[in-house]
Amino acid sequence: MSYVDRYKRALALGAPKGFDRLEVKGMSPDEILMVERDQGVLLPCAYRDFLEVCGNSRGGVLDSEDIYYRDLIGIKDAAYEILQDGGDQISLDDYVVFVMHQGYIFYCVKVGSPDPPVFGYSSMESGGLVPQEILLSEFIGKILAEGL
Repeated sequence: MSYVDRYKRALALGAPKGFDRLEVKGMSPDEILMVERDQGVLLPCAYRDFLEVCGNSRGGVLDSEDIYYRDLIGIKDAAYEILQDGGDQISLDDYVVFVMHQGYIFYCVKVGSPDPPVFGYSSMESGGLVPQEILLSEFIGKILAEGL
């Protein structure tokens, strides 16, 4: 099953939880390129496909999370601020920061794989990037179906 098919399936599973399937809106190739340039790395296929499917909106669900296009430009800089607040000096040069929660938690993946494992960071717990024991496509599928 392709990443796109997985995300569409997850969207269908999440539909009963309160969003209108017709409101799902993907990003244009130019918008995806802007995110890639802002991150300074090539985006993993699993993430690029998510942006293509619903990177602009998921019908009002997850609107409180920084996950959609309007919040993605500058999200890596914001992650560096969170690291600083937590007292950690970690380079995110080889990472894509793909979601942020309330300005103190972020999730990222290291580039180099089409579907890399997810790492999380919280300034409340500091100490480094914490493996989440889940691949990016699975993490995205889960939040599309269940929320963050």
